[in-house]
Amino acid sequence: MKAKVEMVYEAKTEEHARAIAGAIKPENEVAPSNMKITTSVERTDIVITLKFNGKMESLIYTLDDLLEHMEMAENVLGVEDED
Repeated sequence: MKAKVEMVYEAKTEEHARAIAGAIKPENEVAPSNMKITTSVERTDIVITLKFNGKMESLIYTLDDLLEHMEMAENVLGVEDED
């Protein structure tokens, strides 16, 4: 399966966005050869683009892993979810 996923996450501040993006950077660097992950920060938005060619389960696992790392970074920063 070929897929392109773009996820935009709005952080509380630009500083938090940069810290959270930095926390997932190692994840981007060890992506399998059939996957390319890029992350950018635009003000308070973290934009993650994932290009993938493989099994759906691997894509879901990777997205879940990214979200988990982002949540851990939020916890370390002391950012509370208002929702």
